[in-house]
Amino acid sequence: MDTLVRLLSVVALVANTAVLVVAVVWAARIVAQLDATRRSVHELRAALARIPDQLRAAVSAIDARVDATLTASEARVRAALSDTEDAVERAVEAADSAQRQARRAARDLDWAVDHLLDGRSPPATPPP
Repeated sequence: MDTLVRLLSVVALVANTAVLVVAVVWAARIVAQLDATRRSVHELRAALARIPDQLRAAVSAIDARVDATLTASEARVRAALSDTEDAVERAVEAADSAQRQARRAARDLDWAVDHLLDGRSPPATPPP
């Protein structure tokens, strides 16, 4: 009976040891998962800390693109305005010239009519 008790003690000791080994392995896996979770949390915090810098950089890049677009648009508008001003200036000069020619023609016509009304025939060329 002594042998049976010793054998059962050894079996119980082996079973307890096996349970302890399983518990230690399980605890080690839990600790490894906790460490991995901790590392993930630190990485997440670091990524979250970089977001304001990334947002500032993105806003700065967008601002630079908008500024460049506005500058280019302003240059195109100024060039078009300059072209328009030149065209208006040429049109005003042409209108002034046409008005001077019309006044000269009206004056010449008045001169010719005056000569005809006076009974004189107008000379071939009106006075300057």
